Amino acid sequence: MVETGEYARANERIHKEYLPFQKGKTFTSEDVYNFFQLQKYPPDKASKIKHAISEVLYNLSTVNKDKELVQDRKYYRLIDKTAEEVKWWESNEEMRELPLRLPMGLNDFCLLDSPCLIVIASPTNQGKTAFILDLISQNIYEGSPYNNKITLFESDPPEQLKRRFSKFEFPIPVPPPFKVYRRLSNFEDVIDPNGLNLVDYIRVDTQRMWAVQDTQLKILSKLGKDGIAVVALQKPPGRDLAYGKDFTAFDSTLYLSMESGKLKFVKIKTPKPMDGQDPYKFTICYKIKYGVQFYDIHREYGDESL
Repeated sequence: MVETGEYARANERIHKEYLPFQKGKTFTSEDVYNFFQLQKYPPDKASKIKHAISEVLYNLSTVNKDKELVQDRKYYRLIDKTAEEVKWWESNEEMRELPLRLPMGLNDFCLLDSPCLIVIASPTNQGKTAFILDLISQNIYEGSPYNNKITLFESDPPEQLKRRFSKFEFPIPVPPPFKVYRRLSNFEDVIDPNGLNLVDYIRVDTQRMWAVQDTQLKILSKLGKDGIAVVALQKPPGRDLAYGKDFTAFDSTLYLSMESGKLKFVKIKTPKPMDGQDPYKFTICYKIKYGVQFYDIHREYGDESL
């Protein structure tokens, strides 16, 4: 049984000192225990405080009528009841297509709404990095709205990047009209809200594969009306979806699967009219040279080569 005083003190500290700093984050009971620095107390006292913390978290997420926390497995997050009404009838803006040039003629199949999250899934060395680099190549032409608005978040060393960029079909200006940063996680902290953000790639925690959706949603939430994020994910051979399965597709505008020289559409949020043809029956066949250039590109529809 938790002492009334211990519960009251734990409840007050959690509300005043801990929860106000957890907006948009997830945390565990262990995180709260560490915040209270239980090691400073004698074992008996520490046990009572720990028990009180556990009861506060249980009440906030399960018992209380007005719950303040959501619990998913061992993770908690603050319930966010804020919501901005969208007065769509007052908008004077017409629906527009973001002016992003996609590789392999993929603009023929989809309209890119804003904000825009594109997912590319492939096994290792099957084309996702080539796709991202080709996006750069196709969108740094003179007059491009993405000149100096492209950011690549990469994990490869500089010499490998230099070798790949040297294989572009045209020389890259120096300094280049895009930025490259080494980044492995927390991409939402550095996203350009109205730029073209390329993430190669998001690593999936094999113990928490569902959490990749949280990562993508955090990135998407940072994008403004002109913002685009393109994220690469690893997938196992022989399957269209990346590690994390359906969790990786929920928030995407466009989801592409690449393997063995073939690209397929997994999700098109806003498909373009195609004279009665089903875009999901198309396969884009390709070859890659130098790790960055697509060639011998052609389309197949069902079992037919076009």
